[in-house]
Amino acid sequence: MEGDQYFSSCGHMNDVGARMSTAIVIEKFLKINKIITLMKTKIYIATILFGILFSNIIYSQEKQKQNNSSEKEIVEMLKNFYKEYISESAKMPMNEKKINSIKKKYCTSKLLQKIDLLELDYDPFVNAQDFEPTLLKTIKFTKISKSNNIYKACYVWDFNNKTICVKLSIKKVNNSFKIDDIIGLK
Repeated sequence: MEGDQYFSSCGHMNDVGARMSTAIVIEKFLKINKIITLMKTKIYIATILFGILFSNIIYSQEKQKQNNSSEKEIVEMLKNFYKEYISESAKMPMNEKKINSIKKKYCTSKLLQKIDLLELDYDPFVNAQDFEPTLLKTIKFTKISKSNNIYKACYVWDFNNKTICVKLSIKKVNNSFKIDDIIGLK
């Protein structure tokens, strides 16, 4: 009988031990499950943040491509304007209708009205009274403002090898760019 009690008490001890080890296993399982859930949440958040970051990078690259494309388009417009305007202005006799047509094609009406009102004694597009078509060989166009479409047209004047610059504000009008202002023109 003593042996039976021994076995039954060991059985009781085994039940208690089994219950305790089951509770420990469940507790560890819950902790692991909590850690896994937390890790899944962190991975989910990291994935969302990565997606946002990646989208911003792609958007910035596309915006930069558009800006580069616009800059090239503006410089091309300026080259065409100065080539046509200088070439026509150098002809003798000057054809005012043709020159005005060129200005109207490449400039906003706001700028043309401003020039007319000022009654200038020099040409505001080259910032000089006299000029030669050879200035077309040295003229360069540079964007000088990242936020605004402000460009600088600079050329070397043959008479004294002095660099002359004109600052131009460019505006998009009906899907094309036009010279909207000559900065400093008063």
